[in-house]
Amino acid sequence: MAEKVIKNAYVSMDGNEVGGYGTTVKITYSAESIDKTTFGTSGSPRTGKQRTVGLKDVGISIEFNQDLENLDSVLDALVGADPFTVIIKSEDAAVSASNPQHAGTAILPNYDGAGASGGVGELAKCSITLEQAEDDWVRTTS
Repeated sequence: MAEKVIKNAYVSMDGNEVGGYGTTVKITYSAESIDKTTFGTSGSPRTGKQRTVGLKDVGISIEFNQDLENLDSVLDALVGADPFTVIIKSEDAAVSASNPQHAGTAILPNYDGAGASGGVGELAKCSITLEQAEDDWVRTTS
């Protein structure tokens, strides 16, 4: 198994490359767990739950070193804006099996640390949470 050390992640939001400000990026793929348990049949009561998979979802969290002249204006404009395209790769390099691209449409409902956030003597940080806006998220390797 090949481990991956992330050194130069690529993050683009609405055509703005913001990976150079990032310190962490996390993509979460999930699917709802739907309870489909019934009462069972005569003489054969249920002893456990039954489930099926529902709708899939994508969530992305990113932490940045804040840049009030450049990054802040990009993020501020996207909060509550119409859905936009997001592209994420673990390296700013060609898409491949070892550098897959995750892309789709998202919204930005949460921008934590807008303006400035931090304590005395600390580096200003900010973070965002992106949510899937359309059923168009894809992972490509070529």
